[in-house]
Amino acid sequence: MVLSDLCVHFSLMKNKIKTIFFDAGNTLIFPDYFVIQKVLGEFGIKATVAKIRQAEYKALAESQKEKGTQSWKVYFGIWLKMAGAHEENVKNIYADLWGKHRQKNLWSLVEESAVETLAELRKRQYKLGVISNSDGGIEKLLTDCGLAKYFDAIVDSSVFGIRKPDVKIFEFALKEIKADAGESLFVGDSYEIDILGAENAGLTAMFYDPLKKYDHLPCTKINKLAELLPLV
Repeated sequence: MVLSDLCVHFSLMKNKIKTIFFDAGNTLIFPDYFVIQKVLGEFGIKATVAKIRQAEYKALAESQKEKGTQSWKVYFGIWLKMAGAHEENVKNIYADLWGKHRQKNLWSLVEESAVETLAELRKRQYKLGVISNSDGGIEKLLTDCGLAKYFDAIVDSSVFGIRKPDVKIFEFALKEIKADAGESLFVGDSYEIDILGAENAGLTAMFYDPLKKYDHLPCTKINKLAELLPLV
């Protein structure tokens, strides 16, 4: 759907949606591609930020296909090779990046329209929440990035003990924020984990596709968070 069609499609929701949940990684916040570019350069690999971002986007999709093996190493291994790293260098590059990640979370770039979008949604008195498959540190990360103040609830899968797409984590978030599924929207970047998970829990779902790579998916899409504003 183009944005004009989305506006028509969601016009009926304006009086219905009262709560909006977001995924965190690759929806609100992104990896620092410049840090990754620098590390790759130290290993003799020349890659533009655009190439690194495209590679990460593909790696995320590929790693999610392998049920039960969604580890950092699988994800980064696919990503680094797609960015130009040779197999024999992947382990050392990963170790370097992991060391930097432990010092400062690599997911530190805020989506370009996130602040203005969240601020406007708060101004319009929407309840806002985050549901993230994370490692227990998503609330601190969002605080460090200046985004936590916009949310009424932040649900971290490692703290709750259940990951998306299990409906239980969505149901828990709804209770935390005192919202009804039928009046709630979820925005995320994974079709299987975010969109299907949210819909199975009774929420309306919207797919965030910043690189416009998923036109084939049977769901409503936006390419930047600011596109939410005329829809709700």
